Amino acid sequence: MPVSNELLDSLLADFKKPGKTYANLEEARQDVFHYIEMFYIPKRRHGFSNGLSPVEYERQYFERLKVSNEAGVIQSLVTVFSRYSSIS
Repeated sequence: MPVSNELLDSLLADFKKPGKTYANLEEARQDVFHYIEMFYIPKRRHGFSNGLSPVEYERQYFERLKVSNEAGVIQSLVTVFSRYSSIS
């Protein structure tokens, strides 16, 4: 799956904006870190997750987990009720 550099291009465009200056190197590092950790990584699509962003992958994972747990609870209730009804 081809990887889009759209988000990285957006970051680089921000650095090239006229009037965008940093007081020191640490301020620039913090800006880059914030962009990468808070914007780029959560939205970037990954091949391991069939092209989903990490945020979407986790949302789907926890949704599947929730459905799986609900099915497990229902199965447990069915087992308990079937045992109870066989006793009566």
